[in-house]
Amino acid sequence: MELQGGKIKRTLDKVLSPSKFDIPEKTTLEKVIDDAFEKRDKMIGNLLDLDNKYDEIESRINNLLKDKRANELQLNRAYKEIFDGLPDPLPRLNEWCEKHPNSHIPFTARGNFYIKYAWEARGGGWGSTVTKEGWRLFKERLVLARKDLVKAYELNP
Repeated sequence: MELQGGKIKRTLDKVLSPSKFDIPEKTTLEKVIDDAFEKRDKMIGNLLDLDNKYDEIESRINNLLKDKRANELQLNRAYKEIFDGLPDPLPRLNEWCEKHPNSHIPFTARGNFYIKYAWEARGGGWGSTVTKEGWRLFKERLVLARKDLVKAYELNP
């Protein structure tokens, strides 16, 4: 196809010019990305300020447990999302277990965390590709998960 005297190029330039789309200083995509990061940072900031929120978290999970319509997947997701996004959730989970030793919820949350943490050490590949260190950490973390989940069950059978 020949550019007959540049007519096609001029037409494309005109159709695709920024003024046609009223593009602001930042493109819509940049704004969406900035908004997403801002929301994420705010959420992480809220999670980092958990000192007075353990009771609120437990109340929400207890309500979910009482809701006959809630299923196991929703409950597992609730436990998982408590500390998702935190760079190192284990200190917060340990603190929660220490502050609420008679509640099954922090032990269930920490047990679920240890399962995920065990799989991070092992990896998702074939067993033959897992290193000795990967197997060691996998077993060690699953033992910790079992301990917490048994304690959670004993607190709330």
